[in-house]
Amino acid sequence: MNIKSKCFGCGKFFDLLKQFTFCPICSGALVSEGQETKKYFQYLLKKYQWLSLGEGNTSLICLENNLFAKCETQNPTGSFKDRGSLLEVAFALENNYKTLVFASTGNMAVSLSAYCAKAKIKCRVLVPKSTPPEKIELPKLYGAEIEVVDGNYDLAASLAIKESLTGKKMLVGDYLLRRVGQESCGREIAGEVSNVDWLIVPVGNGTIFSSVTDGYFGSAKNLSTKMIGVQGKKCNPVFRAWKNNEQIVPLVQPETVGAFFKVGNPGDGNLVLDCLKKSGGVIIEAGDEELIKAKKDLARNYGLLVNYASASVWTAYDKLLKKKVIKSKDKVVLVLTGR
Repeated sequence: MNIKSKCFGCGKFFDLLKQFTFCPICSGALVSEGQETKKYFQYLLKKYQWLSLGEGNTSLICLENNLFAKCETQNPTGSFKDRGSLLEVAFALENNYKTLVFASTGNMAVSLSAYCAKAKIKCRVLVPKSTPPEKIELPKLYGAEIEVVDGNYDLAASLAIKESLTGKKMLVGDYLLRRVGQESCGREIAGEVSNVDWLIVPVGNGTIFSSVTDGYFGSAKNLSTKMIGVQGKKCNPVFRAWKNNEQIVPLVQPETVGAFFKVGNPGDGNLVLDCLKKSGGVIIEAGDEELIKAKKDLARNYGLLVNYASASVWTAYDKLLKKKVIKSKDKVVLVLTGR
């Protein structure tokens, strides 16, 4: 099979079975290329359907009038991460990897450790010291090996990359395989509601934003939908680049109450900028006080319990509605990524 990946940055092509994380030439994000590659992913999901924990097909609920929420909290481990974990672990089994190694700020650690437990393969997780205690204890219950890194997510990610070069270890995380697996969220939205004006997704590393965008526009009949991204106010390299029309400048020490946002050097940041440009969308930033308020608003007004990054989409909706960027008659979907 002619299974290819392509660098979004320099345009070079690679054998996807060997290069599925980032470009070895320019470190750019890799994307899948061609029908053969698409068929390969379909083959994996069919062959390893026994690995499924029931991810996907989450509810799209109406909050009020034309406002909807895609509840990714209903996935097996409580977040959208499960969609990508299924494909990554299936790929690992197919290609005889014995250990998965990756960095996480929380939800990915819980998700991948669950799928690794079912697949009976080893799971090594490097987490920054700011990771919430419960996001460390849960992977341990699944049998994952946790290493707490004295630094931020970007340091943990660099150490995971280094470790993956030793032995038969597969580097996983916010890369091509996960992005493809998570596209199903966008496809589901396209099939559940028509004529969407705005689709709002949080941006950390940028992977779920680009996944939802690709999945949605690959299936939707209405191609006039505009994407909205949101980042934490002190974790906003993509927002800054978009606002100033410049290259993404990494942040050394991102800080916020939302662990999902604590990515100073977003690997899929340029994919996000491309999605915003193509859809005519916008990206905003949200401060900690706004995130705390949004989390309470969703819980007390709609009975939805989510984490701070998920709640950020409510902040974005509220802000842009008040600024009349979003009109009261517009149909809007909020993607609540996890709890």
